[in-house]
Amino acid sequence: MSDRGVGAVDAPQVGGVAWAARDHAAMGLPASFDLPVGGHLDALADLAAGAAYLEWRRYQHAAALHTDLVLAEEDRDERAVDAFAQCAARIATALSVSQYVAERILDNAVALRDRLPRVFECLRDGVVSPSYIRTIVSRTELIHGRSYQGLVDADIAAALRKPGSWSTGRVRDLCDQMVYRRDPDAVRERREDALKGR
Repeated sequence: MSDRGVGAVDAPQVGGVAWAARDHAAMGLPASFDLPVGGHLDALADLAAGAAYLEWRRYQHAAALHTDLVLAEEDRDERAVDAFAQCAARIATALSVSQYVAERILDNAVALRDRLPRVFECLRDGVVSPSYIRTIVSRTELIHGRSYQGLVDADIAAALRKPGSWSTGRVRDLCDQMVYRRDPDAVRERREDALKGR
């Protein structure tokens, strides 16, 4: 029996090297936690940008899986468990998350790739927190395929790049404002759908 104890789980690894065992200096991380206050604050800001970049990479991989496994089947796949669900199931298995969570990851990845490429760049650049991506994706669903889709994407991205702090409510309001600017009817349609849902 292993001396690691009951329930011990191996750390996720890529290329055989656990994250904790990687070269921290090569990743731009401080070698020690013995830093002045300013050093800790700088490290926190850098880590937030790094987390956004890693999330961008995660969505890139999910979008690539969508391209490889779903895109060719999308228009003609009428199975109960279609290619999208099967692709999400693979992601769920790889990440040890539920099917629902995996489908949201895949949905976000496709929306960022196809509908919100400028916002996707904001995530890559550490300008927007990964925690706001689902809000942005869901608040812009009604612009998909519309002639002004690129304009709303650019408007949201430009606003995100301005200095300031964000909350879920502010991000939601920003998205609604930018959609309303291009198509007031789309925002009304969302409100009517919400009322019907209640």
